[in-house]
Amino acid sequence: MSGYIVAIASEKGGVGKSTLTASLAAHWHSTGLRILAVDLDPQGTLQDWAAVSEQNGLDGPSVVGMAENVRRTVPNLADQHDITLIDCPGRMDTRLVSALAVADYALVPVPPGAPDAWALGRVLTKIEEMQMHRPELRAAVVVNRAIRTRVAHTIVDQLADVEGVSHCPVRIGNRAAVAEAVAAGTGVTVYDGGSIAGSEMRRLADWLRSELEGVEATHAA
Repeated sequence: MSGYIVAIASEKGGVGKSTLTASLAAHWHSTGLRILAVDLDPQGTLQDWAAVSEQNGLDGPSVVGMAENVRRTVPNLADQHDITLIDCPGRMDTRLVSALAVADYALVPVPPGAPDAWALGRVLTKIEEMQMHRPELRAAVVVNRAIRTRVAHTIVDQLADVEGVSHCPVRIGNRAAVAEAVAAGTGVTVYDGGSIAGSEMRRLADWLRSELEGVEATHAA
């Protein structure tokens, strides 16, 4: 596999985009893949994470911050890596739209709460609009920071049941080990690989990688 671009996208902040991006990037890097993480979020969380990783002397993936020229720059960088992960801003702006315009796959994290599920519909609408111009763009919703909330899970299931958008079978629990790993500048599969959190993140990474293997990496602007 080579040159794939995955946009971690949401129109709402606080859904765990940066944590998920860092966790996947650290895991795949630890397996020997050439990984690039692109920080489009004005908060710069991924860049802070990379700085902590360097301070702690850890071997991590490449991380770059970017504010513009996404459509021109990211595809060129992606050609030099196996997987490029884009941490999108938590609002519908030009950077999020540009990320979807170059991505081969959009992964949409959503915590199982009603406000988050309501916001999910808006980003799925934007993805569907993008797929009208780029039918090769694939997408999936993943429940992140999962808790046992039956009603909220039902809302997420209903919103995710749209043409062109899959529902990831792996749910990432609301577990302290994930946050602790990111705070240490790494990912949970490296930090505590034998934990439940580590197992969940590995399963998500394996599932997403299998999804990418069925995609032709085009990342057309």
